[in-house]
Amino acid sequence: MQIVSVLIPLALPGPYDYGVPDAMALAAGDIVRVPLGSRDVFGVVWGPGQGATDMAKIKPVQGKCDVPPIPS
Repeated sequence: MQIVSVLIPLALPGPYDYGVPDAMALAAGDIVRVPLGSRDVFGVVWGPGQGATDMAKIKPVQGKCDVPPIPS
């Protein structure tokens, strides 16, 4: 499974790693919906996963928004 870092616009220490479902292609700048605690939030794909999270704790990206990616 591909892992990406997602930056969420909340007061968090940094991006969180999420798994990319097989049928989804993501790149840096894509806006995605991801689970965070008991809710879903929007964030931006920051780049490849950092690999610091145990694979058993990685949650999948829930969806990709149909908007242009944020430019670097």
